[in-house]
Amino acid sequence: MSKKLFTILSVLLLATMLLGACGPKPTEAPVAQPEATEAPAQPEPVQPEAQKFTIGISNPFISSEYRTQMIAELEEVNKEYMDSGITNELVIESADTDVAGQIQQLQNLMAKNVDAILVNPGDVNGLNATLEEAVAKGIIVISVDQELNVPGVYNVGIDQKAWQRLRPMAG
Repeated sequence: MSKKLFTILSVLLLATMLLGACGPKPTEAPVAQPEATEAPAQPEPVQPEAQKFTIGISNPFISSEYRTQMIAELEEVNKEYMDSGITNELVIESADTDVAGQIQQLQNLMAKNVDAILVNPGDVNGLNATLEEAVAKGIIVISVDQELNVPGVYNVGIDQKAWQRLRPMAG
């Protein structure tokens, strides 16, 4: 139950940040126009279509039940987001791999022009340069399960020791 809650909270945080990023942009001050004897006809304002987001997932382990469940729940939640018009695609890079393989996953996601990357890092330092590159490209990067020390990367996690103290003892 707590893994599902953790996954849902991570996705909700991601969605909140993405929705905040699509807020109204500042407008320029109107430019003074010379007075005319007759006002020109104004075209009907065109309502911009709501921007949909593409979210990428980088997961270097598929042999763990937690990671398999995480991917399944992300797919389920993203379907709801797609039905609501928030996202248009969930790009999943998920395979048992090493640091070099996860770097390739992240490069694949950047090449697909994702708006955000949810990364479950297999190494706390090995992805830094690639994640810095993603942040520099304007991609929102969220790390789950492990805290990363990369400027611009959001870390979402729980205090495992505190969580364990809160769990009822099996007996």
